[in-house]
Amino acid sequence: MSMDPYLIGSCHGLLCFLSFKRTGKIHYVYNSLTKEWKSSPPIESSGKRFCGLYHKMSTNTYHLLTHVLRENHLSSGIRILDGQYKVHELGTSAWRVVSEENNPYVPLQRKQSTPVAISSCLYWICLSNKEHESRMILAFDVEMEKFSYIKEPTGVNLPHNDSKALTLLETDFGLGYPTFTEDTMNIWVMRGQDRAWEKFYAIKT
Repeated sequence: MSMDPYLIGSCHGLLCFLSFKRTGKIHYVYNSLTKEWKSSPPIESSGKRFCGLYHKMSTNTYHLLTHVLRENHLSSGIRILDGQYKVHELGTSAWRVVSEENNPYVPLQRKQSTPVAISSCLYWICLSNKEHESRMILAFDVEMEKFSYIKEPTGVNLPHNDSKALTLLETDFGLGYPTFTEDTMNIWVMRGQDRAWEKFYAIKT
């Protein structure tokens, strides 16, 4: 079974498309200026549509970041999800692992998991299989290829498995995160070196 490519992201005029093939997921990148296409090698298909297309300034190269999902069953019978994050440099012939073997932070399955690029980092919302954690924001430094984890702003009270209202925003002030109560939408902005959240807007709905 295969699916026609569909648009999942963009960066500097490059458009990223994803197609599910028998051999795995294949990413296609279209240069809207030169009308050229590049494709990635197939990668294991986990049904995830997560992909980040980004520019690495230090080498002036473009890369794809994706997640390979795995399902593990513990001896207690509990099912947990984890996986690996992998990177592909456009124009090369392979993917390489950039995270630990069993990364507990899994991107949301919905379109809201599309990464937001701000400065030299990609940000996206994840679910965690760690005890006492639910959702987290994962940050990927594209130059250092290192991950860090950011807690949600105060007031995100959706259940662990209800993520349809969650998304990240790129604002003039930094990373934005809307949260909702019964009658108000709050826009939080992450600012400063300590990545502190500040409530920037409160809009009555």
